[in-house]
Amino acid sequence: MKKMATLVLASVLAFSTMVPASAASFPDVPEANFAYNEINYLVSLGAISGMPDGTYAPSMPVTRAEASKVISEALQLEADASYQLNVGDLPTTHWGYTSMKNLSYNQILFGDTRGMRPNDPISRAELAAMLNRAFDFAPPTKFWEFADLNASHWAYHDINQMLANGLTTESGTFRPAANVTRAEFAVFTARALDDQFKK
Repeated sequence: MKKMATLVLASVLAFSTMVPASAASFPDVPEANFAYNEINYLVSLGAISGMPDGTYAPSMPVTRAEASKVISEALQLEADASYQLNVGDLPTTHWGYTSMKNLSYNQILFGDTRGMRPNDPISRAELAAMLNRAFDFAPPTKFWEFADLNASHWAYHDINQMLANGLTTESGTFRPAANVTRAEFAVFTARALDDQFKK
């Protein structure tokens, strides 16, 4: 299973219908935006795109298929030629099928009783689990307490692992069920790829 690969980003955040842009040119991402530097970084790598109207839409949620495309291409993951991902809600014609198949084969992405849910927004807990499986972060040496997360939560360890490795900060809450926005996704991705952005 290929996880700790050389990180090569080439148009990995090219969500459908989006066009390249300079981060500084996004009118809805001012310098004061918390994700400004991370978005600039990903733009400089050719890894992030804006909307057709020239905006970045930082508050728009990221789907499970979009997140899968980023991670699959960043780590250059591939599935065995004989591997087939047969899930009712993810036909082979879906634009995200190959990326999600690659992550499934490498045990980074899993479905549930509802399927793979490619078009559903990805939650903060789901992304924490995906990033930890993909990047093999060091295990936490301590566990933090969150007002909205207890030790019985399925992603409790993953979220603590993100915190221990500088991908997020401790603020008393984590909002595990909240959708990941494009701004948040840029921050998490930049921190996973480059230690200079870690907290």
